[in-house]
Amino acid sequence: MKREFSRIDARERELLRRRLTDRAQVLLDEISASLRGGGLALDAREPATDDTEAAVTAASAERDAAELAEIEAALERMRAGTYGLCADCFAALPWARLDARPEASRCFDCEAVGEQHSATHASL
Repeated sequence: MKREFSRIDARERELLRRRLTDRAQVLLDEISASLRGGGLALDAREPATDDTEAAVTAASAERDAAELAEIEAALERMRAGTYGLCADCFAALPWARLDARPEASRCFDCEAVGEQHSATHASL
């Protein structure tokens, strides 16, 4: 049986909204910098490091873009009035979960099931 948690109040929601928008701006800045080719100057690079650096930059940009998408989805849930509710079971998310990961969309139990499901499919 799911444990119910009290919904977050307006002050907590605003605090989390600011944290989400601040983090989104940091991610946008990082993505922008990587697209501008931030890194070593061309004359300082060795040919063997070009591919490695490109792969690391691409992986970093991909990770940032995925996190940004989660943040944008959380902000949309705030606008829709569903923020703080589990996307799977609709239980209220505990403050500790939202404080740790303001972009979280699932409760601990549903997240664990989702991770287990992803791990099973990844191993196939």
